[in-house]
Order: sequence, then structure tokens, then C-alpha cells
Amino acid sequence: MKLVLFISPHYNKCGETYIFENLFKNFKRLNYIDFKVFNYYDEFDHLKKKNLIQNPFKINFVFRFLEQKFPWLYYRIWIILVFFHLQLIFPFVLLNQRKKYSEVIVVTRMSNIAIAFISLYFVFEKNIKFYCSIAGLVYENFFRKFIWRSILKNYEGIIIPTNDMRKHITNYTNSKKIYEIPNPVLTDEMKNQRKKNFIYKTGNTFKLICIGRLNKQKGFDVLIRAISKISDVKLDIIGDGEDRIKLTNLKKKLKLNNKVNLLGWQNKPWKNLNDYHLFVMPSRWEGPGHTVIEALCQNIPVIVSDCKYGPKETIKKGKFGIYFRKDNVLDLRKKIIEVKNNYHVYKRKSLEGGSYIRNYYSSENIIKKYFDIFNNQK
Repeated sequence: MKLVLFISPHYNKCGETYIFENLFKNFKRLNYIDFKVFNYYDEFDHLKKKNLIQNPFKINFVFRFLEQKFPWLYYRIWIILVFFHLQLIFPFVLLNQRKKYSEVIVVTRMSNIAIAFISLYFVFEKNIKFYCSIAGLVYENFFRKFIWRSILKNYEGIIIPTNDMRKHITNYTNSKKIYEIPNPVLTDEMKNQRKKNFIYKTGNTFKLICIGRLNKQKGFDVLIRAISKISDVKLDIIGDGEDRIKLTNLKKKLKLNNKVNLLGWQNKPWKNLNDYHLFVMPSRWEGPGHTVIEALCQNIPVIVSDCKYGPKETIKKGKFGIYFRKDNVLDLRKKIIEVKNNYHVYKRKSLEGGSYIRNYYSSENIIKKYFDIFNNQK
């Protein structure tokens, strides 16, 4: 039996830590591949123990007093400490699992540099293989370009969620090593809850929702500024993070306390999507955009930024929604008003998008793609 072992260290539970649940349920049907995740910092405690491989030597690297004041420094200190910690513990974890399985396939979704170094320890071990799954990419600079070229060559294959990202990754590695597999975002519960009827009457409050970590990447500051001059609009933001204080101060400065609500972190936030008319993702960079996928699954009209590397592709360049120029407050404001004034048009787009999303991101489709890779290895 083979083991597919995902590793994705996080110091908080987030959208990433919840995407594996549906896959675990469906992998039960097969008896020749075992599917588990490495529980580095209790981020996967909500999953069943049989689906976890526990970190044998956990250390608390979380310096909460730094998170609010110095988020950039906070994250980098944490990821550097994780890098060195993994060098010490993860090789022993792999050797232990190799005794139990005929083959161990490591799929890393975070700490890609750390695992690339670890892969060098197993250059001559044919039955331990390493794949890099890239959910999203940040802004490029000379250092990042050098790092990507150096580490991607260490991996057996690169897994990406969007074709837009493929065009970028081929600059750094052989295109034959790249596999496009969507992330396992949708659960049966999500698909069964989808909203079928939309009603918005001119003059009523137009309710917007967005979901994500409160940080620079997500661009919530752009959205708050965009709605500041739109009448009859209310915005709820679900999520928490290092920019909560900044966003709170921004809405006070713009006198939007009655129009903008920061609701904090919520378990299964998609359950509340039926209460809203429009979902907005104003990100500065993203992968395919998990929350956009969840919103379309619920048949809710969406607006996304045209950032790299995926949201625009997720809505098929406007077929299933509408997009605006990244970081452009005026363009986002214009697009929100466009949806508000022509709601019936975007309602039809979201219904069509929902049907496509529920099929493309089905667990059956994703599992097939994984097995096509791991069962055809030479």
C-alpha cells in the first residue's frame, strides 16, 4: 500500500486546514492508497486521528505579541523556525512511515523550501517521493525567482490548481512535471445547501459579503473604500488576522461603522452566504480563490479582482461573474454598482457558474486526477 502524506504547517486554523475533509471521506473507498496529513501544530486536530500523522516533537513557535504589531516579521520568524525544526524531525517521520508502506509520497502545500531540502536526504531512496502543491503565488522579485528555480527541480512533480499558474511555473521547471488538480474545496454539505432563488429590489439594502484572513493579500481595504460612496449597501467581512486594527480604524475614518461589520472568524462561514446578494474577492494575489468557489457553489453572484493567478480564471473571465482591476477602488465601485443595477444578469451568470463549479470541483473528479498521477509513476 502507498501512503500519500500531505504537509501544510499553519499556526492557526484557516481555509487551508479544512480542505482535506471531503477527500478523506472518498479515499475510504480504495484500499491501495492511504491518504493522511501531517499534524504539525495541531492545525488538523479537527480531523479524525486515523487520517493524521502526529508531529512527534511539537514546539510552540507562536509569538502572539508580535502578530498584531509586526505581522510581516511575525510570519517570517515563524516560517524560519519551522524550516529548521522540520529538518530535525520530518526525515525520521518519513523513515518510520516507510517501514509501514511500500511507498511514501509527500505532497507539500506549505514550507516548500524546507521540504525541498529534506528531499535531498532521500535522493537514493526510490520509494520516498516528493511533490510540491502550490495553492497560490505572491509577488515576484529577484530573490523569489532564484529560490523557485532552485527548489522546484528537487520535486518529482508540481501540482497547481489553475492553468493561469501553469504559464508562470513553466518559467522555473520542466512543463512535463506540472499537473493541474483543483483543490478539494467543496463538501457534500456545501453542494446540498445551494441557494436557488435570488430577490433584490431596487431601493432595498444591497448586502455584500467577503471571507478571508484580514491581511494585505486579501485587499479588504480596497473594498471598504469602494463602498464608502455607494448608497444602500452593507458589507460584512468574515475572518480574522493581523490587519483587524487597521481595517477597524479605516472604517471609522470613513464613517462606515453602520455599513461595514468585521464579524471575526467563523466555522463554516459559507453557511451564511444565503443571507447576501453579492460575494466580493478584492485580493491582490490568490490561487483559484476557495471562497469564490464556495460562493458560486451557493449560486451567489461574485466579483473578483483580476489578480494573478486564478480568480479571473475561476469565473471564466467574466462568464460566471465580473472582475475589476486589482487595487483600483474606482473600478471596484463601478462594478458593484453594475451588479446592483443589473442584478438579473449576474444572477443568471452565477447559476451557470454554480453548475460548472459543482462538477469541476467534485471530489470524484479531484480523486481521479490524484490517482492518475500516483498510480502511473515509473
